[in-house]
Amino acid sequence: PSGSRNVNDTYLDSTNRQTREFFILQRLNQKVFTKPNLRNRNAERLIRHISDRLNRDCPNHIHNWDIPHLIPTQQNNNHYIDEHKGNWRAQTYIQNSVAYSKCSTAIRGEKIGLALGYFHYLIHTIDPEELHDTLPEFHITPIYLNKLNNILQNGHISELTPDLDKQVHFVQQHSDWACILENAKQSGDIRLRSIHGDPKITNILFNKDSDEPIGLIDFDTVKPGLIQYDIG
Repeated sequence: PSGSRNVNDTYLDSTNRQTREFFILQRLNQKVFTKPNLRNRNAERLIRHISDRLNRDCPNHIHNWDIPHLIPTQQNNNHYIDEHKGNWRAQTYIQNSVAYSKCSTAIRGEKIGLALGYFHYLIHTIDPEELHDTLPEFHITPIYLNKLNNILQNGHISELTPDLDKQVHFVQQHSDWACILENAKQSGDIRLRSIHGDPKITNILFNKDSDEPIGLIDFDTVKPGLIQYDIG
């Protein structure tokens, strides 16, 4: 197993362990991603675009950036369906890289910000209409707030623990903030862009030697969205 495995089953494998030529093998969670083919198309579009930018007009300080590439099957497909209808894909493994589970220093926090900035510099010219929305409503805060209010109003939680009561109170106290981004989108003050969708620290790769950011991984949530979702 490789990575945190929060959603998909991910494995680090090799066809030749002596030469340490590793690759990533992953089974997509189809309960979460109900249209895996759209996810793979998004990944292909993103990888093709970033590769082109890195080879053509990329600033020197981003030339060490790397991204995983999908490895086609023998039938030249970007995925494989097993006998249980599991959706598998293979992708290249970025050598000499490491991902951290927490931000332990201010310097690393700054580098995480740089990594996200580099990523958006590379993808900002992708037309969001070229990407599929693989997780509709995933980032829409008012929807989550409505679900919480319905649960509380319908008595689905008989008694709140002190800690949970404190958290619910905080949410209710700041509920007016929940609609700010969606309202701004509806009024045209901000627009949809291509986003990563889940740029948490475990999805940012660092070079093991220099500890400099060298890439973002996990393109399952790449989609049209608001850049504020990534930054927030």
